Amino acid sequence: MRTVRFDRTFLIYPAIVFGGGTIIVLGINTGLTAWAITLVLVLSAICITILERVIPYKKEWNISKGDALTDVIHYVVNFSLKQLALMLYAFLVGHLAVLNIVWPQHIHSSLQVVIALLIIDFFLYLIHRTSHKNEVLWKLHAIHHSSERLYWINGEKRHPLHQILEGIPGITVIMLLGAPTHIVQAALSILGINMMLQHGNIDYRAGVLKYIFCVAEVHRWHHHKDVNKGGINFGAFFTFWDHFFGSFKFTKETLKSEEVGIEDSSSPNQNYLNQLYYPFR
Repeated sequence: MRTVRFDRTFLIYPAIVFGGGTIIVLGINTGLTAWAITLVLVLSAICITILERVIPYKKEWNISKGDALTDVIHYVVNFSLKQLALMLYAFLVGHLAVLNIVWPQHIHSSLQVVIALLIIDFFLYLIHRTSHKNEVLWKLHAIHHSSERLYWINGEKRHPLHQILEGIPGITVIMLLGAPTHIVQAALSILGINMMLQHGNIDYRAGVLKYIFCVAEVHRWHHHKDVNKGGINFGAFFTFWDHFFGSFKFTKETLKSEEVGIEDSSSPNQNYLNQLYYPFR
């Protein structure tokens, strides 16, 4: 009789994303502060860093290619932009929530977070996919694809202008709908944890969850140098929009290290200031 073995790496994604998400959602209902939510993100990052060393997808991806400092700067800058955006959101939502009667504030906060994630994720998908077709947006987005290895920190590696362009549409829509600030904060924090695992250099399996959420098994193929193989899986959190618009693809093949990055010889180098200037060359 054939024995079916349970792959314990399946537990990694739900434990970190669902576990961290549950703590955040329960926390916002009990007045969890922004600092406490940041602590959840830090603990998630520590767990993922350890897992990258214990069960790496590619051992060589744990070795810097002169990109580590630049990736850290990108992360700090873009994380700070998100915090500033939340502060601005908290100020504006009270003045511009013209459709606030539409937002379902009567339902459980966890469902409100899911709704916020669906809306934000749709516009992230839209701008992301357009960035691969529009020359001006691609110059900005190319920074993200310039990495020749994938690990959790470069999940936030993007030009600040592209970060703003990606975030504004979705955030504006849920602001007009009257989504409370704490719901948006929870949604962005959970999205942040997911993006850590999406780029994480961890050899984990997500099982059926890979057809619902943007996990590393699915997303790392988006970073293939060959545009014919890499023009897939644009989602940031859910795979729903990829399924709906026909851009979802899963393969059991192993992505080779030399297949990651940009084939164009004019790819931006790993200096942060040069990467900021790259789109305007």
